Amino acid sequence: MIGKVIKHDLRASGLLYGVGFLISLFIAVGTMLNRNTFYSENMLLRASILMTACIVCVAALVLLFLIHTALRYDRSMYGEEGYLTFTLPLSAPQLVLGKFAAAVIWALCVSAMCGLLLFSILYSAVSVDAADAFWREVTGLLRDPEVFYGLASTAGVMIVSLIENVALIFAAITIAYLPAIRRGNGILAVILYFGIGFVESKLMNAIPGFSEQGIEMALDAALAEGEMHFFGALGDLFSATMIWGVVFTALYLTVTIGLVRKFTALR
Repeated sequence: MIGKVIKHDLRASGLLYGVGFLISLFIAVGTMLNRNTFYSENMLLRASILMTACIVCVAALVLLFLIHTALRYDRSMYGEEGYLTFTLPLSAPQLVLGKFAAAVIWALCVSAMCGLLLFSILYSAVSVDAADAFWREVTGLLRDPEVFYGLASTAGVMIVSLIENVALIFAAITIAYLPAIRRGNGILAVILYFGIGFVESKLMNAIPGFSEQGIEMALDAALAEGEMHFFGALGDLFSATMIWGVVFTALYLTVTIGLVRKFTALR
């Protein structure tokens, strides 16, 4: 039954994300095709427009994902659709985890599309004549374990951060719809989302290894030993950040499941 929840949520969001992905793919391909063996004013103008469009698409996709995830959870759990949702023969963990799994699938798709858009900027910035030498150098760098570790950790922490935000959105909305709260649920959910996120960031900053000063000192020390050591230190930092994100994701989901199990207050 949990599979049906995932399938239903994926279908409900398919058209919106499909249109967004098609537009992003069109821009990414156009950016990668905008290369030549010589530079001209028209080419540079097109390149600047397309690269800007890629950056805008990345920001738009992330915002679209977060806003739509919040609206989808709100409507399907506490709106008119909630009356149908809570008649399903599912326990609170199955219901919440099913919706979370669907959101995670979309988060991975959004991350992949954002990665393609960013890659298209890098690809188009290299001229055809210098492409072979450039990609040989990039391939050589990626063969270095520390460089690969640092870049992989960077991508991983971005994905984990997006997924953690899904769990935070679920928790904020669930708290905002407790039976004792009768008005301003949407506004309260937004306040809780940013408020809880702020508290988490302060808790993280209170730990020496995660504080701004601690991070700066660690990266400066690694950079003094060489660029490769810098990537290794970056990988260690982001790996620890990913663990933090996973822990708080589990915490937010636990709170959400516990509240959904005990309280239900539909609009």
